[in-house]
Amino acid sequence: MLEQDDVISGSPELSSDWYDDVTITDEVIAEFEKFKEQSGYNEVMKKLDKSNSKWKQPTINIAVTGETGTGKSTLINSLRGLKYNNDGAAKTGCTETTTKVTCYQHPEYPFLNVWDLPGVGTPNFTRDKYF
Repeated sequence: MLEQDDVISGSPELSSDWYDDVTITDEVIAEFEKFKEQSGYNEVMKKLDKSNSKWKQPTINIAVTGETGTGKSTLINSLRGLKYNNDGAAKTGCTETTTKVTCYQHPEYPFLNVWDLPGVGTPNFTRDKYF
């Protein structure tokens, strides 16, 4: 069975009290034990390192807003390195194309989300009730 001391033994920079407030469920322990049996100790350590490093790469959310037909979706496609006709690209047009808030994940940086908001100043999204 994996013990907490086994997990931190390879990390001398961590003190033993860093996990005092962390609850590890029996399900998580069982999952790692099974993974250890199937893949070995080194792979478990890699998986733990990846899991423990998630906080180092927080999710970044960027919302793009503006008037209808000003290029919000085109900007989003450009930020993601896509053209309007690529798979997964935001739909573009000169009229009210985006009618609901849509999240687009960056294809190379999965921690980066760009949100396409409907254009402001239309009958469906009036200026006075936009936000």
